[in-house]
Amino acid sequence: MKPDLDHLFSRALRRIRRGASRTLQTSALAGALLSTTTAGCTEAPAAEPQLDEGGPGGKSDWAQEEGERRPDLVSFTGDAWSECRDSSSRTGCFGYEMFLKVLVAPVANVEPTAKKVGVVYRSIDNNSGDRTANGRFVATLGDGREEWHVPVRVFTYEDLIKFTVWYQPGNQKTYFDDNNGEGHVYANNNATQVIQNAVWESSVVVTATSVKGTVRVRVADLDFDKIVGMHATIDGWATTLKLGIGAAGEKNKFYWAEDTFGNNEYWQIDLDITGSNIQELRYAVFYDHGVVGNARRYTFWDNNWGSDYRVARGTPGGNTRG
Repeated sequence: MKPDLDHLFSRALRRIRRGASRTLQTSALAGALLSTTTAGCTEAPAAEPQLDEGGPGGKSDWAQEEGERRPDLVSFTGDAWSECRDSSSRTGCFGYEMFLKVLVAPVANVEPTAKKVGVVYRSIDNNSGDRTANGRFVATLGDGREEWHVPVRVFTYEDLIKFTVWYQPGNQKTYFDDNNGEGHVYANNNATQVIQNAVWESSVVVTATSVKGTVRVRVADLDFDKIVGMHATIDGWATTLKLGIGAAGEKNKFYWAEDTFGNNEYWQIDLDITGSNIQELRYAVFYDHGVVGNARRYTFWDNNWGSDYRVARGTPGGNTRG
């Protein structure tokens, strides 16, 4: 479907904002290409989140507009699961019910029958906008808080969602938990919905003394603020190279390359690694969401299902393999 002018304008605006934020992104994973045996990634500096309301990465919904941020009263626990609800013998499961676990605290002097708990969510792969789902009470915990489960019905192609949790205890007020402005994220199927090594767009050449070439990854545009990185090794994980974000033209650092279909982007890293008696490059790529404003960080990995991506010395065409 051909995008409308409003959608094209919002995407162009994000490109402008991305260029203006390059300093923040560059500092987010400073010290890339560090040789270390410790896995992990550098914390991004604290900063106020920027509004980006033109697409799925936007941060404004009805709960945020009319409510009060109160994670002490309502919070997403981080627990979620799904069950197939629509299927066929030919295509398998094509519709899911995803359950998001929420905790709410009691509020005094309210009408209990008026209590409501739910989420406002948007699919990253469906431009239909915000949708609201209502939850159901499950149990009262020992500390007095209540556990609620919020079911969200989606088709398979739209089951990567970003959401705000809301709570109306019966006092004519709305409280919400939006992950400190960054939004919560749930990828129902696997992390490759969020980041996928684009082997069809990549080419790396390994020699005895160097690794050179380009690796591209396709990422979901969950938000304007993001970190894309790689952990790599040229000595069988005796040491780890941690490669972060930089600017176009910098070696061994990721940078935005272009938008692609749906609400996805290509990010690229131009490798130039030196060593001795290199037999193979092995690597995995990751995407961090919630990297500013003291938000909960969600990290998604594509490590080739635990096998790493590999390019051996002298591989024809620099093709990556599992």
